[in-house]
Amino acid sequence: MSCLIFFCGLVVYATYAGCDPMALGKIKKKDEIITYYVMDKLSLIPGLPGLFVAAIIGAALSTLSSFINSCVALLWKDACLKFDIFKNTSQFYATLINKILSLVVGAVLIGLAIIASNTKHLMELGLICANSLNGPLLGLFLIGFFLPNCNLKGICTGIVGSTVDAQLV
Repeated sequence: MSCLIFFCGLVVYATYAGCDPMALGKIKKKDEIITYYVMDKLSLIPGLPGLFVAAIIGAALSTLSSFINSCVALLWKDACLKFDIFKNTSQFYATLINKILSLVVGAVLIGLAIIASNTKHLMELGLICANSLNGPLLGLFLIGFFLPNCNLKGICTGIVGSTVDAQLV
């Protein structure tokens, strides 16, 4: 998939090497270049640009639904079934709870997409979030390795404190 995306970018770059559609005002964001290329070069065949957009949206929705289903399955198996109240539920209530979890996970993803659409540097935001969590995890690993007599209260306090500190800096 990465090679396919790379070659798509290479074809678009080779096509528009002499004239930049963004500088000409034909597109407003760099993300629109592939759809502009499809409309510019493949609009000779009626229906092909629509088929292209439908294929991209279908692939994105398929991936998203698989992601939501896997998140809900993990939440149900690893989080919910740890509690006694969920262990003895009937199949009907388990299905209902999973549907509610799907709704919640979907709403969280929509909220994250809205936040991501309003940021200018999404990659930088992702790296900041990942690194602010990787530091405390490294600290947890080092504490477990070098100081095995630490208690859970101190470890949790340190993780929360360092995560909050990383977000404030």
